[in-house]
Amino acid sequence: MHIRPAELADAPALTAIYNAGSAAKPAANLVTWQEDVADREKWLKEMFEAGSPVFVAVHDDEIIGWAAYFQFVTPAIYYGTVEDSVYIAPSAQGKGVGSELLDALMDYAADDSYVQTMITYIVDTNEGSIALHKKFGFTETGRMPNIHTKDGVRLGLVHLQRDFQR
Repeated sequence: MHIRPAELADAPALTAIYNAGSAAKPAANLVTWQEDVADREKWLKEMFEAGSPVFVAVHDDEIIGWAAYFQFVTPAIYYGTVEDSVYIAPSAQGKGVGSELLDALMDYAADDSYVQTMITYIVDTNEGSIALHKKFGFTETGRMPNIHTKDGVRLGLVHLQRDFQR
């Protein structure tokens, strides 16, 4: 496995991984809609234009996960705060892919003078993602229980945050 910056041609694989995450049961995230490749291509172009990093994990020429961070709330009223997103293909979960991707993202953020704080919101039932972020120095700063219904189940969010010393 290796980690590399994403390319526009990766949009179909990123879309498939995102859609698998949104369809996961038990709920891996709050997303209830499926995306098409055009949506993900538009998102990638916006990320590239903004200078936001997007990394992919590749194994045997197949993209098995992706991670990115982007401005928290646009317009950028929370200066220096970015939000991360990590998605792993179901077949690659539990094999260290998330750690490799988040490690690359943290290295990039450490060299990005803009990033003062990175946050993430994770569905409260997604214990693997919560543990992954805590492994990389994120601390839980809040919970929003019972805020969304997906597939007839009430879900909440866990807010985690990591500050970078500058």
